[in-house]
Amino acid sequence: MTTGIVIPPAGPDIPEKVVLAATQPDLSELVKALGADEIKGVPMPMRVYRAGDIVIAGPFMGAPQAVMLLENLVAWGGKNFLFTGWCGSLTGLPAIGDTLLVTGACVDEGTSLHYGVESVGHCVAPSVSQTLFVRDTLKGAGIPVTEGKVWTTDAIYRETPERIKRFQALGAVAVEMEASAFFAAACYRKVRLSALMTVSDDVSELTWKKGFGTPRFKEGRKRTLDAVSRLAGQADWAPGA
Repeated sequence: MTTGIVIPPAGPDIPEKVVLAATQPDLSELVKALGADEIKGVPMPMRVYRAGDIVIAGPFMGAPQAVMLLENLVAWGGKNFLFTGWCGSLTGLPAIGDTLLVTGACVDEGTSLHYGVESVGHCVAPSVSQTLFVRDTLKGAGIPVTEGKVWTTDAIYRETPERIKRFQALGAVAVEMEASAFFAAACYRKVRLSALMTVSDDVSELTWKKGFGTPRFKEGRKRTLDAVSRLAGQADWAPGA
């Protein structure tokens, strides 16, 4: 592994388990639900909170910022990461409000290319052991979850019909902005990372159907955050791995 010239700044010692919350609303609700306290003096543009043996960090948008924050959290002690955010459906199923357990991410962003990914269109996998644990834990709790690959893009206003069709053909069921870079960087740094997302909108019919603020999205988002909170209470996110 080649070491970069620029390295993460010194920061707080943190527990091994970290929840990465992309959006401010999700971050705020998880902090409240878990009774977390903010860690002050973090030398990066993110908020970091601690509740016992778990840290919650965010918000962020897009692959470069997301991986910059991940790199720092790894340097400070993080080893097991659970990413949660929102995504848009590419296929109609998952539907708005569904909880999606991400099984892979098709690269359409530039950050992954610095972590061993060869080209756009390549599919990057999350931690297998941790993803299996998330699946089994939520199944045991009776929490309904859809599974599938996502398309990760840097360009929020360039979800064109041509690109939507291309990534539908590669097997992606949803689109978002961080997962493939997270998976690639986590693999490179030899840490575990899995992703659990809420479907917030839909471009499956080549028009933008917004679900933000709808009852179905609000219910689904609550279910996803309840699932994340349940997982936060588990002692080990990949036992036996």
